[in-house]
Amino acid sequence: MNLNDAHIHVGQFNDIYTSPREVVDFMQQAGVERYIVMSTTIWEEDCEKVLHEMRELVTIAPNNALPVLWLSPQMLLGGKLEMMMQSGTKWYALKVHGNHPWSQNGVNECANIAEELQLPLILHTGDFPHCEPNVYKEIIQSHPQVTFVLAHCRPLDQAIVVMQECPNCYGDTAYTPSPEVRKLIEAGLENQILFGTDYPLQKIHNPNGDLLTDYKAKVQDDWKVMSEKQWEKVSHKNFQKLYKIEP
Repeated sequence: MNLNDAHIHVGQFNDIYTSPREVVDFMQQAGVERYIVMSTTIWEEDCEKVLHEMRELVTIAPNNALPVLWLSPQMLLGGKLEMMMQSGTKWYALKVHGNHPWSQNGVNECANIAEELQLPLILHTGDFPHCEPNVYKEIIQSHPQVTFVLAHCRPLDQAIVVMQECPNCYGDTAYTPSPEVRKLIEAGLENQILFGTDYPLQKIHNPNGDLLTDYKAKVQDDWKVMSEKQWEKVSHKNFQKLYKIEP
């Protein structure tokens, strides 16, 4: 079974560190061919450490790990964006998270950067009113040349409307319950949905659980709510199209 994960993490998160080697070994065990990787180390504003993690990932798994540049306001203001772009790392997308103090102008600037670099822009959704899909809708519509990804698709009703009205907008299923994944499918969005898991943050929210068991359950739960042809799109074909990966 071909499987790509459009939303995983490496690095420091609170008091837990997930190394590049742990990420690669886990993804191999889970049977994941390719995966979009974002470093939570960015919360420490340690750009050098983020680059080290990405270089190690690509060295270990050059055909599997696809690095994402997680932007922060400090990175843009402090001039470190140029350092990240000139690091030699091939970035597959940019990311913006609502926990960072982004203004609408700031998010719009990130969209401008994504357009200039011809990269997708991943937008965290949910948890806070200022990063719900409706808030991003105008920016998405004003940048038709940029492909956006609504990470988590939260709240679901907003995500569905934005994705239906914006053909340049995808959504990933990281931490999206399977009944909500079914609703995305029923809304006719099978060509805009990406399988994702948010690995390894499950160890934060469920410290006594088994990561591999939980991961495989997520795969099965999402698979069960759609047809075989739809699952082919969600599990890998949409991913390959968005990130320009040869089948």
